[in-house]
Amino acid sequence: MDRAKTLIAVGTSPANLDSRWVRYEWDSFFNDILSGVKPDGRVFVYAVDLDVHALQRALRQTQCITHEKDSLERLFRFVSNALAALPRGKRPRHEPGPERDLLRVAISGSLHTESNDWSEFCRRLGERLAQAGHAILATNAKHVGRAFYRGACEALFDKGEDIAASRCRLMQLVSLDKRRRHALRETFLRGVGITVLVGGSGGTREEYEIAVANGAFVIPIGASGGTAGAVWRELRAEYHMRLSQEAFEAFLALNDRNRTKDEILQCALRLVELRFAQSAS
Repeated sequence: MDRAKTLIAVGTSPANLDSRWVRYEWDSFFNDILSGVKPDGRVFVYAVDLDVHALQRALRQTQCITHEKDSLERLFRFVSNALAALPRGKRPRHEPGPERDLLRVAISGSLHTESNDWSEFCRRLGERLAQAGHAILATNAKHVGRAFYRGACEALFDKGEDIAASRCRLMQLVSLDKRRRHALRETFLRGVGITVLVGGSGGTREEYEIAVANGAFVIPIGASGGTAGAVWRELRAEYHMRLSQEAFEAFLALNDRNRTKDEILQCALRLVELRFAQSAS
């Protein structure tokens, strides 16, 4: 919240927006604007099924967007214009300086249940990559992205890092039409060096294709099945030609169901390490 230049208050009733913690956030933001802490700060209201005239005075004096057809596009334009109006030195950067020297690792996939052992695999993978100093990106996919992100945040918390300002990113896959959803994925995955696939279906296949188009190195955990298993089989011949013997042996282990999850995790981490060393040389 301290770093934010724009706040969007979303509510379905005045009571929701006046609830204790929601009010604390927008009220604190307004106070920062008025006190000069955020002189360029902007607040927008996105109202769903409510009369904006019934809102608290501070909120109804802001730019209010009522939920209807194309309202999300209007909100996007308002926010974009607000950020574009900021002095150049105050504009938020999508890639903070330190991240440029890191390997950005994304995860894609989905699982049927959180109790699935692969969910714990994803959490430990996120934890180990964050401990190693890599930038972490995850979609809010069922039991994969969230577990990956949680592991990374836990590791950063233990290191005393500011998670809100950290190199971890979690993308919420909101309800958009197919074209906008694809554009959101493309924007989020831009600049990713490695994409890990775990399980998954149609959305995972789409993110895999985006990764390939962006030149990312793909690590499919074949033993987890789904799209990851299919991609592992598709890449086997190509990786046999491209990878070093050590890297290819680690790749083969990703589809070995006789191995433990910990052994597969170590092989995935080894592939990340080898790729990072290659990109740094």
